[in-house]
Amino acid sequence: VGGTNVGGLVGYLQDGVIQNSFASGSVTGGTAAVGGLVGYAVALTSNSAISDSYAVGTVSGTSAVGGLVGYAVENSFGSFALSITDSYATGNITGSVNAGGLVGFSSGTSVVSSFWDLNTSGVSRGVVGSGKTTSQMLDTSTYSSWDIAEGSIASNTWGICPDINGGYPFLTIFYPTGTCDELRRGVMPQPQLVDFTYLLPDGRECSSISPQQVQVGTMHVLPG
Repeated sequence: VGGTNVGGLVGYLQDGVIQNSFASGSVTGGTAAVGGLVGYAVALTSNSAISDSYAVGTVSGTSAVGGLVGYAVENSFGSFALSITDSYATGNITGSVNAGGLVGFSSGTSVVSSFWDLNTSGVSRGVVGSGKTTSQMLDTSTYSSWDIAEGSIASNTWGICPDINGGYPFLTIFYPTGTCDELRRGVMPQPQLVDFTYLLPDGRECSSISPQQVQVGTMHVLPG
């Protein structure tokens, strides 16, 4: 709260990477660089990147106010890049100068498949990214280039379900694996177990440690 370079997750990001992250709290800044996820993001001596991340909190400030990033720039020589990929913002935006749905102010930022909600943000302006209606933001087809599937599937980065995260995409690493119905009802599928038998070199069963129940899809450590 207050000051410059204020973000819901990170205030000032220089030559760094943010991935598989989100922020949900309200962010209030002072004069400049206020973002729902990152206040100020810059690539000075190496590349900087924000990917597979989102912000849903309200964001307010004076200048360079963005739903995801307030101020986003690469260095003046163009030798290093700042990128935003597969990310979104939905929070309401309040700012006097350079207020944007996804990014408030941008210079040389590469933005790929990233969106903000036109309805909930209250702003139609966006120097980068694409503005979508709420109905579009809740539609899986909007994210056709993302690693996304209905339900929480561990092999996918993103999941989407009507009753989870307000119907917006969510990061599967923060949710148990399950179908949309299972997630809604709080009923998680039971792990699949199989009997595993250890064999001696001559083909006989090693009965002292066999059989053992092993959970499918997990790492199993040999006894001893």
